Amino acid sequence: YNHAFRAPSAAERYGGGPGSQQLENPGIRPETIDTWEAMWEYRRDDRTGGLTLFRSRWNDGIVLNPVTGTSSQYQNTGANESWGAELSHAQSLGDWSVSGNVSWVRSRNLVSGVEYSAFPRVLANLSLGRELDRGWAFQINERLMFKRTLTDALAGQTPADAPDYYRTDLHLQREVGD
Repeated sequence: YNHAFRAPSAAERYGGGPGSQQLENPGIRPETIDTWEAMWEYRRDDRTGGLTLFRSRWNDGIVLNPVTGTSSQYQNTGANESWGAELSHAQSLGDWSVSGNVSWVRSRNLVSGVEYSAFPRVLANLSLGRELDRGWAFQINERLMFKRTLTDALAGQTPADAPDYYRTDLHLQREVGD
């Protein structure tokens, strides 16, 4: 279990200053988040894995909402909740290592009943690495995001769907010294 608290910043409460298109909101309330997690994990000499289930309640979430065509204001969004699961696995195969995780998340505003899109619905990470001679090692990582939107949306906005996201990273390192 975790409980988090965040007071509004000066910019969220009093606006963005002279010439800003951001309106003040002196009545904005602090946001709180309560999160519950259940985690099952297994470990062996050459592998680990786990399953995590979570549920989170975000009260009085502070978000920037459009007020007019040219101005915005930080506002509280009432009560929001998220829930989901993550499955992970990592294994060593001699000089090779393989790991990955996949998560699924759903989120909704409890006042309006509208789902919000602060996170991709499905997120996956895959990794393959190898230790080489003379302190060299490499790792290739693939990140995938499915069912996501172009922007975060927590209030009454309906954001446009974004295309699926694929990213590949190559990491090369060398240890020097003793």
